Amino acid sequence: MGIKGGSINSIFLTLIILFCFLVGGNKFLSPVAQSSTENLSRWIARQDPISPISEDSRKRLNSQGKMLGVTLQRTNVYDAAGLTEPKAVIWTTRKLITIRSPYFYPKPGGTVRYDWSTENYTSTLTIAGQELYFSAGADGDGYWFVIDRRTGEAKTLRLKETGLLSQPVVAGDLLYVGSADSSFRAFDRHTGELKWRIGRKDYRFYYTAPAVADGVIYFNGDDVLGRSGGMQAVDALTGDIKWTFNVKGSGPVAVADGSLYFGAGARNLYAVNGDTGQVIWRVEASDYVRTPVIMNGRVFFSDGNNNLYAVDLKSGKEIWRVAMKNKMETHLAAYRGLLYFGGRNDSLFAVDADTGKEKWRYSTTAPCIRPVVANGMIYSATPDKVIFAVDAETGKEKWRYKTKRTLNAPPIVGDGVIYFLDEEGFISALG
Repeated sequence: MGIKGGSINSIFLTLIILFCFLVGGNKFLSPVAQSSTENLSRWIARQDPISPISEDSRKRLNSQGKMLGVTLQRTNVYDAAGLTEPKAVIWTTRKLITIRSPYFYPKPGGTVRYDWSTENYTSTLTIAGQELYFSAGADGDGYWFVIDRRTGEAKTLRLKETGLLSQPVVAGDLLYVGSADSSFRAFDRHTGELKWRIGRKDYRFYYTAPAVADGVIYFNGDDVLGRSGGMQAVDALTGDIKWTFNVKGSGPVAVADGSLYFGAGARNLYAVNGDTGQVIWRVEASDYVRTPVIMNGRVFFSDGNNNLYAVDLKSGKEIWRVAMKNKMETHLAAYRGLLYFGGRNDSLFAVDADTGKEKWRYSTTAPCIRPVVANGMIYSATPDKVIFAVDAETGKEKWRYKTKRTLNAPPIVGDGVIYFLDEEGFISALG
């Protein structure tokens, strides 16, 4: 029996598609499976093959460790020896990036317009093993840098046309970063090889601060107009989406005992089951919610009206709420029953976590950047080129050090050395 031309063409097309599938494997874009909370057909996924791994190894994949803001409880505490006495800068990297601040300028008619052409962004530094990581975005491209902690030698990976990048997060041998080009990616942190990429059209992921817990990475994003957003739970090895929690706007996530805690919407803090994405409880604040921190069975956070809250981790019951009267300027650090933050009135504050009452205040010559904690000491810096350390319990000054240039991000601590990024785009090690 003869085969008609149309049938031949159909068979030929089928064979081409089958051949491409066999050769290309799962490198082709494909729809992601359905979620109980959202139709995920709007997501796309691109994944490279991942070597088989045991479930035990997968469960051990966590971002818990020495990384700033990436400890799952977001306490800004380093499990590392502090710097007891600063003596000298050990090394300074080459100039990594030109840091420019966006500016305003007059427009005809008397109005003021924001010049987006100068926009760029740099993340805080991340420690993993003997390496430092940080990301930056400038002129439409994204960059992440790997710096050898022993020598200051730096390597650069450029991600063309990705726009701004998020805080990089490391778990095992993988590095994760979100971007403004509607994508979230996983790389081999040693070679820079792309392992997987997922994305959602018209979404941005560079404001996110991801966390990896038990083989799952949690991160958030929102659309370019800020009208919708959500928290994603994704297999950290493969990029397969487990669930999406839809909510207008969202913030950095803290993780404890299998549950997630994050601010979202205009004035809500959510507790969500990490396995299912189902809401456990919700607390309403007076304004937008800043990054939560978890300590001693409670979650603490501040809002845009300078109120500070303590909420029971399990029940969501508000334990106390204190009006800080415009004192708060930075995210919180939490350590041994005290909360720390930089104030607007040139001070560093410590607050009792049981009562919300101020315990001590350390006066500075300029507003502090976000404090970090290591081995019983609080470290911070001020724009007048000063890094300082105070006793975490008493607030008594231990030392202060004058830097060559102003810090661009909080200092980070690693085994008796402080690393910092300055306003000119150099990273230095103080030891």
